[in-house]
Amino acid sequence: MEGSAVKENSEDASGDFKFAAAVASFAALPRCSIYPTRYSSDDIAGLARGSIGRDPGGDRQAFVTLVGEAKSLSKTPQILKCEHRSDPR
Repeated sequence: MEGSAVKENSEDASGDFKFAAAVASFAALPRCSIYPTRYSSDDIAGLARGSIGRDPGGDRQAFVTLVGEAKSLSKTPQILKCEHRSDPR
């Protein structure tokens, strides 16, 4: 890729990209994904909240609420620790 097409850091990323990253990170939390996230549920909620932007249907705000509800159900609001398997199934 050309240098101008590559973002230097996450602060340069668009709101849509940041929100998508929050959703992907949230999806990796409960599954002990082979692609683990290094973010806590608080980090994910903050990233999503900061990138809601225009949200006419309220879906992005609903996601932020979902992350908060999932955290309240969890006994450990920190990053899940699990042993990763070589077989992703």
